[in-house]
Amino acid sequence: MTTRAEAIAALEDEGLTVTEWHDEPGTHYPEHAHSRNEVLFVLDGSITIVAGERTRTLGPGDRTGLPAGEKHTATVGPDGVHYLLGKL
Repeated sequence: MTTRAEAIAALEDEGLTVTEWHDEPGTHYPEHAHSRNEVLFVLDGSITIVAGERTRTLGPGDRTGLPAGEKHTATVGPDGVHYLLGKL
């Protein structure tokens, strides 16, 4: 399992600016897009991302990338989520 410090270092090595984020259980983000490429790395809990035809539920140690402009929704699982967000 990747530690928090290792995950931050790996994301920064990719040239990403990293912030840490927490969301409460059941939090839902309606469809939206970001102006920058983003990478989510889940430390604890879960989050489901729906982008077009793709649905992915992320748990501890999982990561996904969202290209700039890609419309998506996000729904946090029953235990909340704690993740790192890398932006390019």
